[in-house]
Amino acid sequence: MKRSRILKSAALLLCLGFSMTSIFGCSSRNSTSEEIKVRHKEIEETEETTHAPEPTETEPEPEPIDTPIPTETETEPTEVDNSNVINVFCYSSEIVEMCELYKSMHPDCDYEFQYTQIASSEGAYQMALEAAVRADDSNSPDIFVVEEDYADKYINGALSEYIAGYDELGIDIDVEVKDAGIAQFVVDQGTRESDGKIVALAYQSFAGVMIYRTDIAEEVFGTSDPDEISEICGGNSGSLTKLLAAGDKLVAKDYALTSGLNDMWFIYDAQDPSSWYKNGDVYISNEHESFFDFADTLYANSYTNKNPYWTNEWFDDMNGTSDRATFAYFAPAWLIDFSMSSMAPGTTGLWNITDSPVNFTYGNLMLLTTKQAAEADDEKREVIADFLTWALLDTTTDGWQYQFATGYLSGFCQPCTSSVVMEQVTMYSDYLGGQDMAPIFNRANENTKAGVLNNDNLTIGSSFVGHVKDYADGVCTKTKAEESFLGSISEYLKS
Repeated sequence: MKRSRILKSAALLLCLGFSMTSIFGCSSRNSTSEEIKVRHKEIEETEETTHAPEPTETEPEPEPIDTPIPTETETEPTEVDNSNVINVFCYSSEIVEMCELYKSMHPDCDYEFQYTQIASSEGAYQMALEAAVRADDSNSPDIFVVEEDYADKYINGALSEYIAGYDELGIDIDVEVKDAGIAQFVVDQGTRESDGKIVALAYQSFAGVMIYRTDIAEEVFGTSDPDEISEICGGNSGSLTKLLAAGDKLVAKDYALTSGLNDMWFIYDAQDPSSWYKNGDVYISNEHESFFDFADTLYANSYTNKNPYWTNEWFDDMNGTSDRATFAYFAPAWLIDFSMSSMAPGTTGLWNITDSPVNFTYGNLMLLTTKQAAEADDEKREVIADFLTWALLDTTTDGWQYQFATGYLSGFCQPCTSSVVMEQVTMYSDYLGGQDMAPIFNRANENTKAGVLNNDNLTIGSSFVGHVKDYADGVCTKTKAEESFLGSISEYLKS
């Protein structure tokens, strides 16, 4: 089966790092955005008008024929029976395919999934979902999907009153997540602060790793072994000190450590994630302000080629066709199979992955259920609970996590959130020269910590990086960059 969700939504997250720079930067730039295919419902409408020919004078009038007049029978209007329907809200076909696989594997299930699929472009999905959840009626979702950048309003925010904990469906959730070895950062992100209930979980892991060029590693460091490169670059150390020291050796051989400033933001921020809010207002914490100095360090030492995300130059670095080759990228698994393999075929087989110096997560997708579902009749509630258990907690080869990890949707192996499943599977990647990704992504799951969830984190962070880049490029002073960032973000949040 073909898969679109990961490339589209995950690429959209990454793309924001570039496009928000255009919106909020000190200097004007041309923004780019990914076209998102919107599902259309085909409607066929055919009109045909026929005219009987006028009888001629030579044609005899037809004899009238007595035909019985049928008696009219009144039919009562038929009510639509939604008692065996489970409403699912999503923005791509991935969730639909998951639900349909569940149905095919559970032929005794008498319930049908009814899908409301709305593309996420221009915030259409978010607006429709919020309205449907607030409506709290028979058309509201029983199950729905959100992404990390707007999940908090459902987990802890104004819409959390409509959301049920998994335990309210009868799932022994605390035991189940431990038995499945669900990554703790996923559990922490999905736990509601007010009552400690787990209300959101993910099946796909978006924990990040370091993706590095093996040929460059051999030339500069004398080895390309993932464990040795991890040690050289400070894998899992929580510090960027060793990585920058490795950068000095790369620069001496005329290689860039990374393609651009954006590539370093997520691992830098994950060292000490700080809230963007103080007393209800956006502010720049000491931790975030230090990124200005870090950008100076990167530029002064030629660690980067200064290329923003999703530009031709960024892909040239990835493809090995730029003037100065790039050693590493930092991202979750989707970048490998859904971006690098298609946009950088020239370096196929020349990459490996290893532990990131600072563990980070980038864009989790979460499944939630509503109070409406938890308050349904026993049979429907049990079916919803069984589906969510199969999708999120089942560690057998029949469960969705195993199906997903072994490439059911796309043919590409993708890391899941269950360590029990990750220890069962091998995830060989042709693009990585046949490397098995599973052990390293499993370590990333184990070592990643949940960051601060906020509905505007991604937008604010992307805007901030854009302003820091303007400062590092000499477009404006640090003071001007900070003032411009705070002013533009304040206006954005008011809109």
